[in-house]
Amino acid sequence: MYRRLFLILFLSVLSRASFAQHYDAWERLTLRLPVNSKWLTEAEFQSRQQNKLDHISPLGAPLMYSYRQWIYYRASAHVQLALSPFAYYRAYTTILQQADYYKAPGSEYRFSAAAEMQQPLSKSLWLNERAAMEYRLFEGADDIIRLRTRLGLRKDAGQHWAYKAYYELMLNTWGISRAHLYDQSRFSFSVSYRTHHRFELEPGYMYLNRLSKTAKLTINEHAFFINLFYSFR
Repeated sequence: MYRRLFLILFLSVLSRASFAQHYDAWERLTLRLPVNSKWLTEAEFQSRQQNKLDHISPLGAPLMYSYRQWIYYRASAHVQLALSPFAYYRAYTTILQQADYYKAPGSEYRFSAAAEMQQPLSKSLWLNERAAMEYRLFEGADDIIRLRTRLGLRKDAGQHWAYKAYYELMLNTWGISRAHLYDQSRFSFSVSYRTHHRFELEPGYMYLNRLSKTAKLTINEHAFFINLFYSFR
């Protein structure tokens, strides 16, 4: 039932909104510290850039900088619980017109909780599901609660390589008008390479469909990202 609701909502937004194309570059560094077989903590550093007007290079101007702390608990071989007690985001305005260059960036503090599940479909193919809730505190604006649901696949190719794809939908459920119930959706594909359980490199591409602050314009974003993971144990 919920999947049908999400699909209807997504298609209704696409049908009534105009579009703007945008290009982003994302970099993420994640430092992992396993405590034991059940507990794991991560420190996540992220940087995003965007294209300027009349240019498609995704490295033209800053878009966002962030730090987020995660704590994970592995409940079973297929279920993992996650809590982010603190995250800080410094976000710049998406550049759609000349005046956007001069707008000051905004600050956001975020608290998150999530449940992640994985189920084997074959010896090397996994189905992944993730449900999350975020409490977002903005400076100079109302707080927002956002729900996120993600469905994905992971194909393992030997000990070092993996191919990943997922779809994620985000909905604003509190603190904002009904016109902003739909926040954004994401399609992602990436290739992961891991060496000796210490380093993991994951380049990929993400397509985003995001509703603007005015709820009159839907922004299509083409994001090229690279994630780097390092585990201390």
